[in-house]
Amino acid sequence: MQLPPGARWVRGQEETSAGGKIAPNMPAEGSFTSPTATGTNGTFACTFPLTFQGKRIEELRGEFSNGRLVRLEAKKASDRDFVASYIDSDPSGNGRRLGEVALVDSTSRIGQSGRTYFHTLLDENASAHIAFGAGFGGTRPNGTRGLNRATIHLDVMIGSPDFEVTGITEKGRRVPVITGGLWQI
Repeated sequence: MQLPPGARWVRGQEETSAGGKIAPNMPAEGSFTSPTATGTNGTFACTFPLTFQGKRIEELRGEFSNGRLVRLEAKKASDRDFVASYIDSDPSGNGRRLGEVALVDSTSRIGQSGRTYFHTLLDENASAHIAFGAGFGGTRPNGTRGLNRATIHLDVMIGSPDFEVTGITEKGRRVPVITGGLWQI
């Protein structure tokens, strides 16, 4: 997943354009940013079931090419079709692109509970996750260039206790970010 130059990783409290302080996600167990909308390539597999609009969707997984979701699967074909229908409902066609990547390490108090809450605002604080659809403008230093401007936003959990993240600098150097479930930076 590609990040734009100067991408900001946000955690917890943010400031509105009017100077007010807000906490868009409580509790805040991780840090999140918005990747470049066209810069995701590879596969993902959800580690938690997705509970969405009264449905429980298991074993959601898929593949991205040039930022676009090109393959989506689930344990049941009807669940896959349900999720695909939702992300395809975005009129801009950007529901199949990522708007968020959030990193949560294994020290998360919610994650350490060992529970699945079947509620996205809690489960996303137990595990690293990605989101289809809209990105967050506060993650850009100057404007919203490369930001996914979709009208939908759907979080899916991809982290696990052995989750590993490696960053690659502009010069191609590999930097461990999360190893063995723990932050390295």
